Amino acid sequence: LCASRSVAVLIIANPFVHHKIKDAMQTNARRLIDDNPQLCVQVFIDSGPIEPDDSDIRPLSRTSRLRNRMLDSLNVSQWDYVMWIDADVVEYLPDLPTLLIQANPDGVTAPLVLIEEPGPDGPDQFYDTTAFTLKGKSHLMPDNAEPWVEGRSVNKFPPYVPGAKGDLIDVDGVGTVYVVPARLFLDPSVRYSDDERLTEHWSVVSKAHEAGMPVKMHKRVKVRHANLPKYGDSWHKNSHGK
Repeated sequence: LCASRSVAVLIIANPFVHHKIKDAMQTNARRLIDDNPQLCVQVFIDSGPIEPDDSDIRPLSRTSRLRNRMLDSLNVSQWDYVMWIDADVVEYLPDLPTLLIQANPDGVTAPLVLIEEPGPDGPDQFYDTTAFTLKGKSHLMPDNAEPWVEGRSVNKFPPYVPGAKGDLIDVDGVGTVYVVPARLFLDPSVRYSDDERLTEHWSVVSKAHEAGMPVKMHKRVKVRHANLPKYGDSWHKNSHGK
């Protein structure tokens, strides 16, 4: 049992990921355990596989079911926080859980998620412009599932949220890396389901909004997602293609 606040770090890992990305994932995950002395951190990695299902609307739909499988494998009541880190995030500070939780202990908090340099379109390019949406704007353009939508998505380059003040920025949606108070998942109806426009993260983050939890992006805490073409892979696509 942990005397301090406990954090379950959940990582979904593609078994076929490039070995350099896999090495970075494992190295970074190990550092989390020792470099957050005010927290009790345990890391869980699920490498799949999970078979297609008739309910899948696209290949990425399987990710929702993997997340739910990981949640259902936990006794959520024994944890204070759940933290998601995508397996292809290759750079982040070892005290990332502490930084995010201290900044917003009662809510959902994400760092800036940037692309590993050199970004395909320029330095400090934001990665997850599909999941990260501006405050009060997620409902806009309900038929547009492009990965970046002007006026709905955070900007690709600084300032990511024009006019925002302070280190913590109110946002509608987050993804890729974020921490959630575990009590949100005590309601068994709070589980992941795919969303073509906003990704599966919206199904849970929207419930956090309903529960009155502040949803924030910490602009001074940065992580880097792998620049996938550098490793011979392609960018994840919002598509129906099999």
